Amino acid sequence: MIYILFLFILVILLNFEVFFKGWKKKIFRFFIPFLFLLLIGLRGDHVGVDTQNYIEDYFVWGQWGCPWMEPGFDFITRKCYQYNLGVHFYIFILAFISILFTCMAINRLRGKYYSVTVFCIFIFNMVPYVNILRQIIAISIFMYAFVFIQKRKPFFYFLCISLAALFHASALILLPLYFLKTYRLENKIYIIMYILSFFFISFDLSRYLPQIELLNRNYASYVTDAESTDFSLLGFVVTSLLNLLVFIMIVINDLFKKHPLLCNFVFMYFVIYNLGMHLTYLHRISIYFQLFNCFLYPILFFECKRFIIDRNVTLLLLLSVNFAIWFNTVFSTSNSLVPYSFFFE
Repeated sequence: MIYILFLFILVILLNFEVFFKGWKKKIFRFFIPFLFLLLIGLRGDHVGVDTQNYIEDYFVWGQWGCPWMEPGFDFITRKCYQYNLGVHFYIFILAFISILFTCMAINRLRGKYYSVTVFCIFIFNMVPYVNILRQIIAISIFMYAFVFIQKRKPFFYFLCISLAALFHASALILLPLYFLKTYRLENKIYIIMYILSFFFISFDLSRYLPQIELLNRNYASYVTDAESTDFSLLGFVVTSLLNLLVFIMIVINDLFKKHPLLCNFVFMYFVIYNLGMHLTYLHRISIYFQLFNCFLYPILFFECKRFIIDRNVTLLLLLSVNFAIWFNTVFSTSNSLVPYSFFFE
């Protein structure tokens, strides 16, 4: 199975990364994203939930345009069709853009922080790179823009979010997050908010929300179509267990104080994930913050002094639950990642 093979190759490459210094390390760090790009960008027609739809609609969108989509996506589609690049090269370009910004975001990290983050993104979060082609571009740009909040560079942050909105209009809601740099609440407030978020699981919030339209895209179906959510009860329980473990680690180690911006983003994922149980739009919003877990894991592994049980047991539990979720999402027929094939096979 190619996903297992990629897992082993990734582990081997990350172990070799420590032997490179300076410009050689910078070059070496492009190997892993490049392999991931080949895996995602050269996939066959049936790999991924919407791949076949994108392939079938490419010729219509390329010739006549898709004004109901975001202008950045429309532009790339038209240009690929105009230059006769082929539909699979078009899929490859979309994957390249998302992985390029992801690569620029994670290459700022050093040593073991880089290794853990890369592993978590390219293994535990493989599904979004296949199944949400437009939004994963916006998410990757948002990850890259994270540093501009930390360094207080509003122009570059707003520029990045504006670019992200050209591929998925929902990215516009990320603009106010620039003002969250050092803002934090008391731990007891976070605990109360997190507990309260579970009470909304049994409620269908869609009936209380208006229809949403941003730029040229109507998001009414995301609000009214509660049945279209990707949640399963088992998946929700396991993911909630993982979120709870991470949340406890954040609280007992006072990470909201030490890393307020990152922990606020992770906390928003936890809460919005619960609220999005019956609301697809909120579930889509939560994905913007999901990948920031990957930046938090090396902090949990290397900086935390307090653990739920024992250090080794706690870390093993975190890894075990993550691998269980990965196995379920990758090999589940609902995500259409198996069986895998390249488009040229």
